[in-house]
Amino acid sequence: LRGGATAAPSMLPQEPPAPPKRREEPPVDARVVLACIASYAWRRASLSSKILLCLSASFLLSSKALNVLVPSALQRGVDALSKGDGPLALRWMSLYCGGKVIVSLASELRSAAFVRCSQRATRKFSADVFAKLHVLDANYHASNPAGAVSVAFARGARGFAALSFLVVFSVLPTLAELA
Repeated sequence: LRGGATAAPSMLPQEPPAPPKRREEPPVDARVVLACIASYAWRRASLSSKILLCLSASFLLSSKALNVLVPSALQRGVDALSKGDGPLALRWMSLYCGGKVIVSLASELRSAAFVRCSQRATRKFSADVFAKLHVLDANYHASNPAGAVSVAFARGARGFAALSFLVVFSVLPTLAELA
């Protein structure tokens, strides 16, 4: 500024406001999460949900077993082709193709059977969370906007469904294969 005048306070460089401090959340124990999923998927499930879950597990096991056996059919078909035995090679290749179709079918049936179980468990989980929200005092509801609570509720329900699917079809089978 000219003439030794000082700048107005609004023109002086200001530091940006500090971001609000987030609460430190305690670490989540994986065993607690797995126990929660197990309680909704099995302990609190109806008989039909348990049957569907067992059916889904049997489709998973058959799919895994066939996935191991199917490549040997391809190998035998290629070996028969290299020996010049066309009819035997055709049988082995047909068995290979049929095995691949059955593996895909078993995977689809596994997912179809589990969807019902997952939806029921997610509904029960959501109902329990909703009941706990209703019990909270008015101060909680006044300090948290309804839209934020609604978004958190929906994310929690979707997260529960995705986590239950991953645990049942990725984590547990991998642990079983490693054992």
